[in-house]
This record gives sequence, C-alpha cells and structure tokens, in this order.
Amino acid sequence: MSRRSSIPAGVVALVLIGFCFGREALLVALTATVVVWAVASAEPL
Repeated sequence: MSRRSSIPAGVVALVLIGFCFGREALLVALTATVVVWAVASAEPL
C-alpha cells in the first residue's frame, strides 16, 4: 500500500529534477532511485 503513494511522489521529484537540472541530472537521479529502491526492497530481515 505504501508503494502506491511513494511512486507518484518519486515521479514528481524526478520530473522536477529533470526540468531544473537537465537530462543528465535526471538520469543520475533515476539511477540512484533505482539503486536505493533495489537495496531497500532486498533488505535482509
């Protein structure tokens, strides 16, 4: 349930970064987001 509310916020943030800093910053931010999400979802219990 929490994923659904976090995805739109992340998309909005990425779009804002893209507009403010350009495509290179957007690519870096997107890559970082994917890495963080992967680490968080693979978190050992």
